Amino acid sequence: NAALGQGDIAALPSMMTANVDITLGDKEGIMPADQAAKALAEFFEANPPKDFVVKHKGTSKLDALYRIGTLKTSKGDFRVTYFLKKTPKGVKIKQMRIES
Repeated sequence: NAALGQGDIAALPSMMTANVDITLGDKEGIMPADQAAKALAEFFEANPPKDFVVKHKGTSKLDALYRIGTLKTSKGDFRVTYFLKKTPKGVKIKQMRIES
């Protein structure tokens, strides 16, 4: 996703469900999309993104779309896993994990 690779925080809340299950290092929990975007903004400030490359994509047993990729930052690479939910307004991120 281009928004991740560019650290485009403004675009991310509209790409999320109302509440997002997020794991960012020591931050973990279900948060409203705007709070999740704020946590991501803090992460991107500490780890300026350079690129995001999807390595795997598919559909889980629960019919959720998922993507697994590498977020390249100026401080190193991180593994990103996110799950997408089909909604009337399109496909939205419902869960995201960023791990070193």
